[in-house]
Parts: sequence; structure tokens; C-alpha cells
Amino acid sequence: MTPNRWITRLSALLLVTTVGCAHGETSGPSAATSPARDGIETRPYFPFEQRAGTYRVWVDGGDPVEHAFTLEPTDGDTWLFRLHGRRTVRLGRWEEGATRVHGERVPVEGVRTVYRPPLLMLPARLDAASPATGSVETRILNLDDGSERDHGACAFEIRAIDRKPVDTPVGERPGLIVRTERTLELGLARVEVATVSTYARGVGLVAQRTTRETKALGLLSDTTTERMELVKLGDG
Repeated sequence: MTPNRWITRLSALLLVTTVGCAHGETSGPSAATSPARDGIETRPYFPFEQRAGTYRVWVDGGDPVEHAFTLEPTDGDTWLFRLHGRRTVRLGRWEEGATRVHGERVPVEGVRTVYRPPLLMLPARLDAASPATGSVETRILNLDDGSERDHGACAFEIRAIDRKPVDTPVGERPGLIVRTERTLELGLARVEVATVSTYARGVGLVAQRTTRETKALGLLSDTTTERMELVKLGDG
């Protein structure tokens, strides 16, 4: 695969929701530093309830495309967020109330990503003064045979930046706006991802903007943006 093609595929792969994008843990709470206990409780802003609906998605300033989504429980203690036509994310909530990402599948790219321990999406409590930080191991695997395409460390920082009412398809709700920064150091590239996510109490992720800058082989670079907006919500 040529370097340019690798960058294109890697940028597409890392078009990750921090549902948002966002999932058993082997290392426990030491994988991340939690913010002060008097911060905002995040559980009500991303409820694990069976849901279905539609997101409108823009990629790199192109025309919007609507994608159906579902959030459903699995046979175990995890949930699957499916943004149909784009990706599937396996999520879990831990005893302390944090929401974590076990892994993601991107069939159109023929890959899946596994995080060990699961990647923190939302800590149990969050505030602007005390961001949640940490690092997890990331493996990118081929879907067809499970072979490894690349691996590395993913460092992250998550902080609340605002609280205000937000519009949703089911009316105005209290909102929590979260900024997440991730740096992924792979064997073939370095990827910096910045995401601003808007969550509505009792609803979940209602809007998100993600920018990724990928630098491969120390020479080539590529920047990709994605914007999502919740336009329809119903029971799953």
C-alpha cells in the first residue's frame, strides 16, 4: 500500500465516535486519572437505554448524509452503538460510573480497533479544572483474518468545557459539552484527534465535531474533519 493510500485509510479508520466516540478491563482504574469527586456526574448524559434514530453526518465539508443508529445491549455487560454504514462501537459502563470503549469495527475499511484496557469515553465525574487523563494500548486488526495492521499507545485528556441547555429532537434538555484530545502513536503514523461533543441529559450524544491530523513516515500529513448532529430519536 502506498503512503498516501495508508494515510487515507488511517484517517478514515480514526473517524471514531467518542460515543461518541465512546468501551472487560484488565488494568482497573489506574489506567486513567479521574477528576475531583465534586465534578459533574456524567451517567445521566449518556444513558444506557435501548435507542434508535438518525444522525446527520458531514465529512470534510461535503454534503450531509443521514445514517441510522441503534444502541442495544449485548448478551454480556456491554452495549453496541451502530452507526449504520459507518462503524460499530462496543461500550461498557464500570462500577464507578465511567463509560469506556472496548473496541470498534469499521467494515468499509476492513478493520477493527481494540483498546486494552478499554478507552475512557466519559469519566464518572468531570469538571473543567480537573481533566481525566490516561493512556491505553491500541491494536488495529484486519477484519478478515484478525492479523495485526498496526499498534501503539493512545494518550487522552477529557474535560468539561460548558454546561448549558441544548436543543434535541425531543425538546430542550440540560447539556454538557466535553472536549477530548487523543494522541495515537502508531508504528507507521502519529495521529492527533480533537473532539468537541455535546451531550443532553436523558438523551445522549446530540452533536459532535472531530478533527484528525495524521502524520505518516515523518513526511506526509492529512487532516480530516467530521461533524455529526442528532436529527431523530426513538426507542430501539
